[in-house]
Amino acid sequence: MIKKQSLILLLLCISSIHCFSQTNDDCEEINLQECVYMGEMVQGEIILFTPLDCNKAEALNRLIILNSEWLRGFAFLPLDSLDYFFNEHKVPDIFALGLVRYQKIIDEMAPYYDNPNYVSFGSGISTDVIFIGNNIITYTVVIESPGDKGSPYYDEITIDLKNKKIFDFADQVKTDKTDKTDSIKEFLTTYALNHKKEIINNHLHSFSGRADHLLGSYLDVFEQDYYSLTRVKLGEIGVRNFSHLTPKGAVFFLSVIDENFLLDEERKYEVDYGSNIIIPYKELTDYLDEESDLYLYIQGLNAKNIK
Repeated sequence: MIKKQSLILLLLCISSIHCFSQTNDDCEEINLQECVYMGEMVQGEIILFTPLDCNKAEALNRLIILNSEWLRGFAFLPLDSLDYFFNEHKVPDIFALGLVRYQKIIDEMAPYYDNPNYVSFGSGISTDVIFIGNNIITYTVVIESPGDKGSPYYDEITIDLKNKKIFDFADQVKTDKTDKTDSIKEFLTTYALNHKKEIINNHLHSFSGRADHLLGSYLDVFEQDYYSLTRVKLGEIGVRNFSHLTPKGAVFFLSVIDENFLLDEERKYEVDYGSNIIIPYKELTDYLDEESDLYLYIQGLNAKNIK
């Protein structure tokens, strides 16, 4: 029950020395804290940097919100004037929920929660954070809606904590050539071509949580005897296709042109779709600057494996 989970987390958040009302003038240390969020369209918990009144935390939280389509949308932020909006507001104004408002919502909804026939059609929000070394995080936003067969939806954002900006994979690449992207682009292209099956499987996995019966005939094509990877053409892939970092490797998006649908009786035309490929860190080492944070992280992983 959302009510019980939210109330427990709210109480935990209130008792934390890093939550809503705590003041920390020097803000030398910031932490990640799970706090309750309940809006008109979505309920759940989001992880924020705290103390919320700290400038360092504000900068990182603002970076997350500005780069998450789902957080911006559910907070009703004016997408065409975000800079102006944040001149007048701070992150706690949007997501930090005051006790009075929270209790008012609980009181108003109590009769519905207590009704055994009550069904909530609101969306649920959750977030997750993984650390890639000491200076990089990948922040994931998950939106689930019981009335939407396309959910869950994801935003995955990799952030350079040291420089307080979105992680730029190109900054990690060696610069010993005139065009530093040439060698790694060649590598990524070759790797993708040699892993077409994985790319197709990743595309199919995106439908695994959906119950839309209209996908049936579409997915059937991938199971036909005539289906061949030789009829699968991949779009260009380079550093600009970087998506985010995971514990297993770096994720790159790419487009696919699937000519197998030409043999499908219902379609008989090429189908374009998107997919992704995870490049294991050990495969990337030779292309990274040896002083980059990602290279140092990979070297740390290698040292642990040796032990």
